[in-house]
Amino acid sequence: DGTDTADATVVFSVATIEVCDNGVDDDQNGDTDCEESQCSSDPSCAGGYNFDFEDWVVSDPPIRYDKSAQSSFSITDENAVVNTGGHAARVDWSTQSNRDLTHETPLPVTAGNEYTFHAWVLDNDPAGRARVFMVWSDNSTDFPNNDFSVGSSQWQELAYTVAAPAGVTSVRPRLRFYDVNANWDGDAILYTDDWAITEHYTFTVDDNLDSDTVE
Repeated sequence: DGTDTADATVVFSVATIEVCDNGVDDDQNGDTDCEESQCSSDPSCAGGYNFDFEDWVVSDPPIRYDKSAQSSFSITDENAVVNTGGHAARVDWSTQSNRDLTHETPLPVTAGNEYTFHAWVLDNDPAGRARVFMVWSDNSTDFPNNDFSVGSSQWQELAYTVAAPAGVTSVRPRLRFYDVNANWDGDAILYTDDWAITEHYTFTVDDNLDSDTVE
């Protein structure tokens, strides 16, 4: 009929979708599982602050945490020495330089309000100690002076309360690890579990309020 025809090749590009609980960076963008923003509402990641160190889909560091350095410092799954639940984090370092484990998620705060960072630690190694830090949205930090973990075979709670500075909007908790120079033998090990950030509220009770309504 005089009509020209030609073969055409159509190429379809299919975007890889991140599977949120398989330990693989499916879309190869550098983020794995719950690190992906698209996984934030996935049931395997929902509410996933991982303060209880129960999620070890990835390790060293676990999901939701950042390490200050990769060398001479490891954060690995521990399922025998735990405070609560079935898992904790084992912290190993073999350097006398400080090492930090910081939560990656900024938690919203109100400037002027008081917040407490709680972290449970088992520190039975005389060569190392830990201390809690608050890292604010302007990258300033607060920490308790001369208040470290103590050598003990029992779990201990480290807690620090401070008012959020003017102008900040969020906080990230951090645990810093130190050497004890007099006892340094080349490495140190401790365990951490059950982190929490709590806010302190100030309120007054109306004198005319029916006491039966106060619990």
